[in-house]
Amino acid sequence: MIFSPVYWCVLIATVFLGNLATMESTRVKRPDGTIWNKPNPSPVKILATILILVAGLRYWIGADFPAYYEWEPVPWPDVFRAIVGYHEGGFALLVKLSRSLDNNGQHLILSCSFITIGLYCLTIYKHSASFQFSILLYLLMGDWQGSFNAIRQYLGAAVLFSGHRYILERDYRKYFLIVLIAASFHKTALVMILPYFLLTRKPSHGQLALLAVGALVLRFSYGFLFDVVSEIKGQEVDMLADEYYTHNVNIFRVLVACVPILVYLLQCSKTGHTKEQEFYVNIVFFHAFCMIAAMGSAYLARIGAYTNAAVPIAYGALFQLIPKQTNRNGVKSLAVILYFLYWIYSVRALDGGEFHFNLDIF
Repeated sequence: MIFSPVYWCVLIATVFLGNLATMESTRVKRPDGTIWNKPNPSPVKILATILILVAGLRYWIGADFPAYYEWEPVPWPDVFRAIVGYHEGGFALLVKLSRSLDNNGQHLILSCSFITIGLYCLTIYKHSASFQFSILLYLLMGDWQGSFNAIRQYLGAAVLFSGHRYILERDYRKYFLIVLIAASFHKTALVMILPYFLLTRKPSHGQLALLAVGALVLRFSYGFLFDVVSEIKGQEVDMLADEYYTHNVNIFRVLVACVPILVYLLQCSKTGHTKEQEFYVNIVFFHAFCMIAAMGSAYLARIGAYTNAAVPIAYGALFQLIPKQTNRNGVKSLAVILYFLYWIYSVRALDGGEFHFNLDIF
């Protein structure tokens, strides 16, 4: 056993319950006239509960765990000042509420897991063309266990993911509000205003080349990027102060982000796309090139928490663009195998694959 049986049990539950929800789906006509294969909600609720409780009751897992477990609430006047002054007041409020009944750090961990994983599961349920495949990718691509670290960023990512369709609907008021809510957990979420202006363009080789050039330019402009981060956070972030800021990202993680682009270029038809399909193709482009741009800085690569969130749904759109069913099944199988290997790597990297629960929360 290369890591804790808990992870294997979570994987088995995800495969079984995701398949059950999909097999018992019903065809529903949405208000906009589109057809939705609505998954059976009962297996979805059970799976979401498992994912939330395992993550929420973990103990001392993840490099950030001690900081959040010991995070002390501030007085209510300071919470209100953080909200009004826009100093990540959403998280200050969450800390205060989670510790209001009993000053137990596990309550905050469980609260963060409930919001983060609950929003991911709900959004995949509502918008994925293939719930079974998307929820499995959510696990295998590392977003579930990724939320064990960078906890505030994943809270922001979950909020952004829940409102990502406002970009497709071109509802800038609601989308900007979503960005502001996400940034109340982690200010860096403000950078996700940019996708509103990029993700509804028609995918093309020219756009692909432009994003590639932009990624390479940013890759060698970290001084500028850290200045931007400093402005957003309202404090100086010196890229030379900590080797973490300039530590290279594992190349496997970058290559995994580029896989959907290869699927699109080699297997997908390039004409006859719906607006929704174009939107999700652009999402995989944007995520891949963000990871290429950030590959020289583990700190900057945390943007992947935001940009990767919708990729499991985007895969469903990519598969719709593969003309032959046999090719579609083959690509699905290869993708699952690749991401399964990546999942093993990422879980083993998380505290050596150990897992401990804290059930003393009352």
